[in-house]
Amino acid sequence: MQKDLTKPGVTLYKLWEEYILEHPDGYQHTQFRVYYKKWRGHTNVSMRIERKAGDKMEVDYTGKKLEVIDKKTGEVHQSEVFVSIYFRTCSTQLASICNLRN
Repeated sequence: MQKDLTKPGVTLYKLWEEYILEHPDGYQHTQFRVYYKKWRGHTNVSMRIERKAGDKMEVDYTGKKLEVIDKKTGEVHQSEVFVSIYFRTCSTQLASICNLRN
């Protein structure tokens, strides 16, 4: 289940929906989350990274494109979503880029 959650578009709610279809008398969503959190608590591995405020910034594309509709023409364009995170400042910025060649 943990591996499935790393896939784009997969949420714990979607996994519960699949579970409840296979097990109609199974756990309801709230209880499903409780047991998942207990299970995850035993398998969660993390690493703390110390950073100075403003020293580092992580940048990446989300991997999924957005559709942007031109109001004048109605034409649909694919847009990359660019994300940057400034550590220790709680600052996240997003930008949508329609054409990477210009």
